[in-house]
Amino acid sequence: MKITDDMKLFARRIVGFGLVLFVVFGLLNIGYYHLILSNTVLERSYSDFLEHRENIRILFMGDSHPKRDINPALINYSFNLADVGESYIQTYHKLSTVLNDPLVDLYTVVLPLDLHSFSSMRTDRIKNEWYWDRFIQYDEVFSQDTNRSIFDSVVWRFKSWFPIISKGQELIEYAFVRRESSELVKGYIISYDNYSMSSDKSIWAFFRAQSQLEDSEIMDPILVEYFKKCLILCTEQNLHIILIKYPISEHYYTAVHQFIPNLSLINDTIETIITEFPGVIMLDYQDFFFGRDDVFMDTDHLNKKGADLFTSLIRNDFKNITTICDLI
Repeated sequence: MKITDDMKLFARRIVGFGLVLFVVFGLLNIGYYHLILSNTVLERSYSDFLEHRENIRILFMGDSHPKRDINPALINYSFNLADVGESYIQTYHKLSTVLNDPLVDLYTVVLPLDLHSFSSMRTDRIKNEWYWDRFIQYDEVFSQDTNRSIFDSVVWRFKSWFPIISKGQELIEYAFVRRESSELVKGYIISYDNYSMSSDKSIWAFFRAQSQLEDSEIMDPILVEYFKKCLILCTEQNLHIILIKYPISEHYYTAVHQFIPNLSLINDTIETIITEFPGVIMLDYQDFFFGRDDVFMDTDHLNKKGADLFTSLIRNDFKNITTICDLI
């Protein structure tokens, strides 16, 4: 087929249009990051961590429980690097990245052991690809999950490079809706909500437990494996490991029993794993605030009052642990 001048002109226009579109899209992504993403809790927390990492010796990691329950301002040399919705897949990769930083000199890592920590609903809940791209090794994660395909990996990478995709609603809200930024203290999110003022507590607790546990494998093998990888990583780095069962409301504990009638399944599995790692300390505070709904912001997260009380309790208990008492 003979290539005519009109065909060449059309091809140049297509290429030119593509380049213009790529530049515009790139500029929109840059603007989106600086206007919105840089002000998210995720980015603000990690930026704060990087700023203080040389002076951090005790690192709290995990999901929304430590994120909302631990106020590191009350514990010397500590920081809260947990993130809402974080699974042990994410925790492992983030911890690995942190420990590879030559400016980081940790002494103790504190990890969560909650009733939903190993629920399979967490296995494929990795969102905010733009943030997790700096930590997660895609090939490893996708190779272990038979439910993921190469296409999923491509989509993940594309979203991590171009986070503005499918964020039209968020951009509109940014332009027209004024939102207050979450108050952060060394990674800890402050909340002043009071669960005791809520009505229908049992119903809210049921829906919360249902969202985390219904139709889920309670001890997902992938999450269990990544939990063990966290313990191995800390052990190889000669770090002290503390596992915490965070406080939950009595309503939530009752609701969980409807989905996990036999809690010994979780406890026995965890105990078996822990025995492989001598020196690991486990602290159980699940029922510590039963009957104290005023210290919760919702069914299973503490408010400012509860977090300060709980962190003070943690600090005092840490003082009785000979391996870290000198830091407190």
